[in-house]
Amino acid sequence: MIIHGSTLPDNEDGTPRPREIAISDPINPDHYKDEDGKECWEAMVERYGADATAIFFHLNAFKYRFRAGKKGPKEEDLKKARKCNEIAYNIPNCDMKKPWRWVFVDNAVTFARIGAFLLFAVALILLSCIQ
Repeated sequence: MIIHGSTLPDNEDGTPRPREIAISDPINPDHYKDEDGKECWEAMVERYGADATAIFFHLNAFKYRFRAGKKGPKEEDLKKARKCNEIAYNIPNCDMKKPWRWVFVDNAVTFARIGAFLLFAVALILLSCIQ
């Protein structure tokens, strides 16, 4: 498969020429590995920690599901989402494997609304106790 990447102004007339990048596997391409074969996610765990890396990949999975079929083939986006979830869930020493954490990441807006409601309810109870 050939993907057209960013353009380079290297034509004689100054017009951009597309740069072609060969990708053997669009779901797990080689350009996400270093020269020693280390995966990008492994380097991310070393630099940012297991939990932050898991959140990153879980949110990327959400992004791929959200855009599925809008940018490219729907099935390819869904495969990418599954791959991101697989990476996120299989990161060693990750607290994100606790079920309540996944619910939080998957439903951040709902969780925030519930949290805001609970804070409001507690504030009302405290106010009624003061009076």
